[in-house]
Amino acid sequence: MGASAFAQTPEAPQTEGQEEPVMLRASTVTDDKASGTFIAEGDVEVRVGERVLLADRVVYDREAGTMRAQGNVQVLDESGLMQFADELEVDEDFRNGFATGFSTRIGETGIATASAAIREDANRNTLEQVIYTGCPLCEETESSPTWSIRSRRAVQNQKRR
Repeated sequence: MGASAFAQTPEAPQTEGQEEPVMLRASTVTDDKASGTFIAEGDVEVRVGERVLLADRVVYDREAGTMRAQGNVQVLDESGLMQFADELEVDEDFRNGFATGFSTRIGETGIATASAAIREDANRNTLEQVIYTGCPLCEETESSPTWSIRSRRAVQNQKRR
């Protein structure tokens, strides 16, 4: 088992409101100068301000200014909301992105799952093929929730609420 590697990604261009340093922790870190990527693997943790990204592997593309997280992806946002995905691609400050195999917990018992989640303009969230339930899940019996709502698409505009 390898030791943890601590590194800071190269300085990203400052955007309005972003003055937060980026912290990266992983088992291994590779700086591939030829492809312009920074690759972190093994128990990866990326922190940007109060936002935390956990994954098996994260690839930061310097030129595109994006991070792609793969495997056991978890994102904790500044409000304390935990989100999960199979794969996630976000911009440098976690404001916009795309996730596949997405799910999130809402409140005490609410759960939403979607085949894909898209965040645009830092305030518009779109879930594709979404299922929501407020029923607590019974892991012991693996039973389905008593009720759920299904939709091809659900859109949330945080500015307009």
